[in-house]
Amino acid sequence: MKWSDIAQFIVAHLVALCVCGVLFVVVPLVLFVLLILLFLLLALISNDPGGPLFFPGLIGFGLVYLVCSILTCLTLFGISIGLQALRRWVRFSWWVPVALVFPVIFTVLIVLHPEFFWVTFVLALPFCVYWLALSGSDRILTWARRKFRKRPEKQSARAQQITGA
Repeated sequence: MKWSDIAQFIVAHLVALCVCGVLFVVVPLVLFVLLILLFLLLALISNDPGGPLFFPGLIGFGLVYLVCSILTCLTLFGISIGLQALRRWVRFSWWVPVALVFPVIFTVLIVLHPEFFWVTFVLALPFCVYWLALSGSDRILTWARRKFRKRPEKQSARAQQITGA
């Protein structure tokens, strides 16, 4: 494996991690802070903060969500590395993992907990976002490497006669 292949691999995964991080960590945390400010404003207006554990409970929920989101992104990183390694031996299109993730997760959840079949979408959506960002950035980087690769310059027939090549 060349250094340029390794750099492309790392950059593609960083792009996918950033997309997942923004969609599943930053945006919900900004909305969470706005929700806390709204609750604080309502508590000041009504003079009732909702009990002694209301705000610590919200902060605890936010921290649990943050840790779960980060662990989900890292898990997706590991799954996509495995899929990319599998793609080196077995050729399949970029859309195959996206098409298979819903039935696989649905089947596993139906076997384990039939009442939680709706969780399929909650578990499959981050994978689809990560895989599509990874595939898209990898395609763009491959195109850029081919487009801007140094090509050996061709000498004209006159220059070849002069140099004797």
